[in-house]
Amino acid sequence: MVMPLWGKKRKEEAQSFSYEIFGGATITEVGGRYEVSWKSPMVTTVTVSSPPEIGEGVRHSRQGSTVRIEAGECRLRVLKRGGETLAFISKM
Repeated sequence: MVMPLWGKKRKEEAQSFSYEIFGGATITEVGGRYEVSWKSPMVTTVTVSSPPEIGEGVRHSRQGSTVRIEAGECRLRVLKRGGETLAFISKM
């Protein structure tokens, strides 16, 4: 690997993605990571580093290591920052 001897060090910028979920979602723990899956014509899955934060007023239930989001409409915001992927689920 070649390292430059001069120049500015690049700062990593946080990337943010937002998804609208209709009809609920499922959060499953898989090997220390968490998979958030929902159906939006096709089944879509996002893997995050830590358990997603579920906002106030979002209906959900827990069955073992699986959390089901039962809200009809919610918003999933995914934030990638410094090698970590975080998720936040809130009401629309």
